[in-house]
Formats: sequence, C-alpha cells, structure tokens
Amino acid sequence: MRTSRRGLVIAASLITATALATGVAWAYWSAQADSVPALSKADVVGAGSQPTVTVNADTVALSWAATTTTAGRGVTGYLVSRYPAATGGTATAASQGTCAATPVTGLTCSETSTPGGSWYYTVTPVLGAWRGSESARSTAAVVNQSHTFALSWTAGGTRTAGVGSTLTITALVGAQTDATYNGGKTLTFSGPGAAPNGASPSYNGGNPSVTFTNGVATAPVTLYKAESTTLTVTDGTSSGSLPTTVTPAAASRLQVPTPATPTAGTTFSLTLTAQDPYRNTATSYTGNKTLAWTGPGTAPNGTSTPTYQNPVTFTNGVATTPVTLYRAETTTLTVSDGTNSGSTTAFTVLPATASSLDLPTPAAQTAGTAFTVTLTALDAYRNRVTSYTGGKTLNWTGTGTLGNSPSGSTPLYPTNPVSFTSGAATVSITPVKAETATLKVTDSTINGTSATFTINPGAATKLAWTNVTVSAGTLSTPCLFTCTANAVGNNKNFTARVAVTDDNGNTVNNLVAGTNVTVTTAGGGSFTAPTPVPNGGAGPITLTISTSGPAVSTQQFTLTTQNGAWTTDTLTATKTGYTSATATINKA
Repeated sequence: MRTSRRGLVIAASLITATALATGVAWAYWSAQADSVPALSKADVVGAGSQPTVTVNADTVALSWAATTTTAGRGVTGYLVSRYPAATGGTATAASQGTCAATPVTGLTCSETSTPGGSWYYTVTPVLGAWRGSESARSTAAVVNQSHTFALSWTAGGTRTAGVGSTLTITALVGAQTDATYNGGKTLTFSGPGAAPNGASPSYNGGNPSVTFTNGVATAPVTLYKAESTTLTVTDGTSSGSLPTTVTPAAASRLQVPTPATPTAGTTFSLTLTAQDPYRNTATSYTGNKTLAWTGPGTAPNGTSTPTYQNPVTFTNGVATTPVTLYRAETTTLTVSDGTNSGSTTAFTVLPATASSLDLPTPAAQTAGTAFTVTLTALDAYRNRVTSYTGGKTLNWTGTGTLGNSPSGSTPLYPTNPVSFTSGAATVSITPVKAETATLKVTDSTINGTSATFTINPGAATKLAWTNVTVSAGTLSTPCLFTCTANAVGNNKNFTARVAVTDDNGNTVNNLVAGTNVTVTTAGGGSFTAPTPVPNGGAGPITLTISTSGPAVSTQQFTLTTQNGAWTTDTLTATKTGYTSATATINKA
C-alpha cells in the first residue's frame, strides 16, 4: 500500500506528540524543502561538550563549547550537574551561584559555597522542551574540606556576669554541619576579658578538651566582665566567633563622679552609675529611683535652692541627670537611694556671669529736674557680678519708658559710655513728661527695668493752648505755646481752652490760688463764646483757671473768623507772671 507524503507528516506528528506526552523530548520536526512544505524530517539536539573547571576556595568556575542541533540550530541553554566520582554515582544539580540557573543561557557559570570533596561536572544542552545528551564529566574539581565553627548560646540573649551559660559549638563544612567531626577536641577560647575586680572567664570547667557528637558540642561558660565582645573558639585549624554581650549582676553601690567647677545657675549633667560586686555597671539597676541629694546650699537670693531630678530614671544601671547649683561655694555632693550611696570629692561652684542690670525704682520725680539711680550688674541669683566693669553703652528705650514732653522735648539720659566699677554705676536722668513711667535699660545683652513711678509737672511757668479744634483747615503740631491754623477760611471757628504748664508743656495741677487769663484778638475775627462777649465780640475775654486738678480754663472759647477780605488773625493769652501763648489763624 502506498503511503502519501501527507500521511507521513501526520504519522511523524503523532510520534512527536507521543514522545512529548511521555517526557521523551529528543527531536523536533522541520521542513525538508520549500517546494514540499508538508514534507518534514526530525532535527536532533546534539550532546553537550565536556566542561572545563577551575577551583578558587569553595567556588568552581565552569566553561564549555556551544552545542547545536543536527541541522545547525543553537540550543537555548544548559543544565549543570556534578557527580562525586569520575564514573557512577548520583548527579546533583548545581544549587549555588550562577550555575543554579535552569537553564544557564551562556557558556560559563560558577557554583559557590561548594561542599568539600572532588566533584565532576556535566552540562546537558536544552532547546525548549527538548534535551540533548549529557556531556562527558569534567576533570576533578577538588574543593578543600575546611571547617568553621558556628557558636550560639543555648539560652540565647545576653549573659550575666558571674552566671554560668551553655555554649553550643557546631562544626561546619560550608553551610552544612559536618557530622564526621566527633570525639574530644582541644579548643582554645578567647575574647572576653577579666572583670574590673580581676575575675577571669571560666570555659568548660577549665578542661580544654570538648567532646563533639555528630559535629556538635556544648561547653559551660561563665563570664565576669560586663562588655560587648566577641567570643572566639579555635581547634588550631578551624575557628568561629560569636558577638556576645555580658550584662552585670545586681547593684551594690552608686558611683558619683566629681564635677568640674560648675557655674551658679548653669545646669550640668551628672552621670550616676550603679555597680555590681565585680565593679561592672549594674545594668539590672533600672527604672525610677528616688534619691536623696545633700551638700550644696541655697543662693543669696534666698529662693534658688539646688535643683535635682527626682525620681531619677536609670537605664542599664546608668542615669544622666541634670543638676543645677546656685550658691557660689566649695562643697561636696552625696547621693543615696537608701541602700546604695556615693559621694563626690570637694568641688567649687563659681558665680554666674551678669544676667541683668538691677534698676531700683525711683521715688516720685519732677519733670525737668535731674535725679540719680545706681545700676548694679547681677547674676540671675542676685550675686553682684564684680567682673562687670569698664565703659558700657546703655540704651534707655522700650514701651513704658520716659516719654517726650508735650512741647516735644526729650528726656536726658547719661552720656555713653557709662563707666562701671565692680559691677555698679551711678547715673543722672532728667525726665520731661509728667506721667507714670518705668525705667528700662540694656547694654544689648542684659537688661534692667524698674517698677512704675510718678513724674509730676514742674513749676507753673507758661500758658498754653489745649483742646484746640478748627471747623476748617489744619493745626500745627504741637499746638501748645504757639499754634498755627492754616486754610481756615471765612466765618470758621477756632475753639480752645487755656492751660497753665511747666517749661515742658505739662499741665500743672492744683494751683494754690485761682487765676484769670486774658485772651485777645488782633484781627477781624470775633469771639462767639463764652457768652456774654464784651465789645460786640471784639473782646478781650477773661477765662478762669481751675484751682482743683489740672490747671485748665473752666470755659472753652470760640473765635469766628470774619467774612470778606482778610489774611491773618492773631490770638494771645496772657497772665502776669506767665509766658504768654499765641495762635496765628490764616485764612489761606
């Protein structure tokens, strides 16, 4: 019976499908000729080439030649295996490094952390789901068998000084336990030191021989020095290390360091340390502790007593606590929790630097009259700072300080620089405004402020306008001893009262005897108040000054400018014994 080409293709496809279904993938099918597309033939993946190996410590580097199919097509990768012998034995897939890839797509790879022994490597080419034949085995890759020790504490965590622990020692080859490492092994232990009191570590009860079973041994260890260290174990060839923290035993005393010379009012840190019987820091001494502090005294201000923190929080046997002392003296400091205690040796507390200028509050003063105050440089606790000496540039400003007078004059302060001797200087000040005020002074670093005090007006010497308004135009500033009203216009009002003041324009109070003030006009204006107005409004008018309280006229007067052509009108307030006040009223 003849079999058609189409039938051959179908049969070949079935064979291939069957092979795939059973896991045997040794060939694939490709077209035989372009003129007969339905005619195909099998193309077989070739065998892998023998790899070349080099060894560096526990790393084996492999390289091999490329494999192709019978038809010359390249494969997609290679599977790497190793055997324990040149022939026979069971293959192990490479499991570390770049050789562990499935597949390795290049022609080289490296297996890392290779177990000790002699190994023979092969490569198997793959193309998709198809595999070629495994290569011949490489020459022996000899990886030396070197042990390391893995160390661990059976109980885990940290050790306690003077308390025994169990150390587990595991012999390793690579990352695996070496079960062949057995029997008594002479080990050397090193790392942890002797405690401050001289107690040395104890290993395996003093016996250097440690017995291993299936690569594992245990040994009792007692350490005495509280520290973070590294415990090392060696048999002369192999070794292992374990970072170890040793904590101290319970506290038996407090160690209090002697501070350097502190400054009054300056907080310094005092580190208290609880210590165990081996003079290690007693890390089990933790939490809040109420301590008794004795020694230093109260500052000269009588209120600043030494400041200590209570309770003091200890962490791992140590507490850094703030201490502030205020009295300049030589003293000692003792600390006790009622059971454990400790003391410093003698130390000196120095006075602080200047932190303020003491500015005493003056008694009642008079505007225009100088008075003196004594400034003293003090520290924060009322200690006089005698080191504050020499010329100081002082600034007498700030809200609530002496103001300018109504006439515009300014207070007089001492000329800079002000000379201080042993922390003090007496200065002269002249106020000009009648008011309730304070004194404030600063050298730009330290300041001083008095309490409020009264400045009374000076002697009655002048007449001045007060409560001045105009129905049109503008008034000069100040409108006091003299006053100018501009752009008032026709038939407009200038209204005011008259006050008796001191030289600086402060209104005086409580005149002993009453007085009358005469106000005249030199222009065409006419008085319209107070009524009745003499001479048909031409004046002059007489105002009565109050004798109780501020010396201001009890009447308010009004001058009304004329209509028609005029330029200037002049008002004058006069009283024998006082400087007159004048006011110029301009039409334009």
